[in-house]
Amino acid sequence: MNKFIPFLCCVFITLTMTVQAQTSGVLREVWTNLEGSAISDLTLADNFPGTPVLRTVDASFASPVNWAERYGVRMRAFLTPTASGDYTFYVSGDDDCELWLSTDETVTKKVKIASLTSYSNPQQWTKFASQKSASITLVAGQRYYIEALMKEGYGGDHVEVGWAPSPTATPAVIPGTHLTPFEVPASTPTGVL
Repeated sequence: MNKFIPFLCCVFITLTMTVQAQTSGVLREVWTNLEGSAISDLTLADNFPGTPVLRTVDASFASPVNWAERYGVRMRAFLTPTASGDYTFYVSGDDDCELWLSTDETVTKKVKIASLTSYSNPQQWTKFASQKSASITLVAGQRYYIEALMKEGYGGDHVEVGWAPSPTATPAVIPGTHLTPFEVPASTPTGVL
């Protein structure tokens, strides 16, 4: 029986490190082989939302750039600001993107706060007025559900979500330190290509 103790310790340490490594960031889910470049081409797909081909946790609210063609993304997390205030949110992406935020951590209370129906360059926050939300009051330490959707047709592709502490401040991608993944994938992603 003693010969199993080192093995169990290794399993416990490995599992603990895996869980700790996934406590910050944003869940990114991907659906492939989807025609069109509108969000509805993703949300009305037969396999959405049930069977994404990839589920992984990204370190910040930004997807990889120029990753693939004909796919859709949903990124979800709980946002926890460290300072109370009036925040402005931004979405940047290629092709079609939507940004949703809840008044708390309840998914069903989410409302669309920003969008774009044409492409922007990575972190190009002000190409269209619709990319910027109204000012939204957040309370320090409170969790808010946040979600971004992106549908890629062909060409460049990416999606980023940024925020600023006021409507006139410079936006920046929301870092993982303020994000808790909506869920942690049960296994390491194997890729889709």
